[in-house]
Amino acid sequence: MPRTVRQCIVEALENLGRSQLRRFKEDLSEVQYRPGFGAIPRGRLEDADALDLGRLLVSTYRDGYAAELTLQVLEALPEREVADSLRSSLPSPAERQAPGTGPHGSTAHPVDLHHYEIVQRFHSADSVLDRLLGRGTITAEQYELARAQPTRTEKNRALLRIVGDKGKEAKEQLWRDMELEDAMFTRSLTGH
Repeated sequence: MPRTVRQCIVEALENLGRSQLRRFKEDLSEVQYRPGFGAIPRGRLEDADALDLGRLLVSTYRDGYAAELTLQVLEALPEREVADSLRSSLPSPAERQAPGTGPHGSTAHPVDLHHYEIVQRFHSADSVLDRLLGRGTITAEQYELARAQPTRTEKNRALLRIVGDKGKEAKEQLWRDMELEDAMFTRSLTGH
């Protein structure tokens, strides 16, 4: 089984020294992003080690763009050897599967497809968290963890991370609850 993009990024970042990793995080905050994408908040990057950083990159930018950004910053440092090693270790697009598809060609879940938009634009996380707790989809501890996040985007990230760890049924419930709370938002993502 091929390694994931996240695993490859983490391995590359682990090959940087402490000062190079610090500089990588600084430079990551200052690159020119594609339209629709923005910087990971500095507060989240500040104490992130290679493992945390790999997880942040993939959860924020998804596989393809996370790899592209990582390579761009590594090459600008310049950490050409680390960049070349990462480039050669990344799974091919065919191994990663086409964007929007899952195993065996099935369509990816809308929660996964629209991760970035949900993090940035969803405004009803508190109500959705109430629904998920009421149904027993999440625990009281997970509920409190998500509610305690200082910003709306952090709360949305926590919500997606908690539900994502629970599997497909939990994602289905999350999506249904999002539709109940903000049908206009979910329709804007899917076009339905």
